[in-house]
Amino acid sequence: DRATVSVGMCVETFQQALEKHIPKLDFNLIMQFGNNEQLTQSLEHGAVDLILTTSPSTTTGLIFTPFTVERFIIIAGKNTDVSAFKALAKEDKLAIKTWMKAQLWYSTAADMSVLNRFWDNNFQERPGFVPNYIVPNKFSIMRCLAEGDGLAILPDFLCKSALENNSVQKIWEGYSPVENTLYFGKRKQTLLIGEIQSIEQKLVDEFK
Repeated sequence: DRATVSVGMCVETFQQALEKHIPKLDFNLIMQFGNNEQLTQSLEHGAVDLILTTSPSTTTGLIFTPFTVERFIIIAGKNTDVSAFKALAKEDKLAIKTWMKAQLWYSTAADMSVLNRFWDNNFQERPGFVPNYIVPNKFSIMRCLAEGDGLAILPDFLCKSALENNSVQKIWEGYSPVENTLYFGKRKQTLLIGEIQSIEQKLVDEFK
């Protein structure tokens, strides 16, 4: 009998890092998607065996191991004219902020907090604007940017392929980059340690 492992993470990370490995797995895999809180609850209740999260829990019986750091970057569509931005003196915060506010912005409903965090980190205030386009997921943003103008704040790991094939362009990391540590979360007692370690290793290799 094949073992069955349940794994929880955000859908974009699954598509970018794990999906390609599924045909070669020698065990069954059930994927669950959700935010940090939902995934941690699923782990606590035994509904999943392994999660990827940026918010480790102190719940007894769970282990959280850091394995990579994601950095958020501002990307622009490949056809977006960023020459005026590049010409600005980067120490001129007001000019940088004014240029950015004049652009079209993309986000997902789940990632509005990232825009707020980036703005607070770099300009010590709230953005004061709402993105023009709220789309289902981060890959939707990159596909839209590949076809038109606009900016978005996305994790560098998810942008890697799009940057390599020049469908989007990286324009800025900010004065004070926004970063998240990603953790593997699992239960201390599990019969699936071999299968879990196999998935962890594949993800570690993908994030290198």
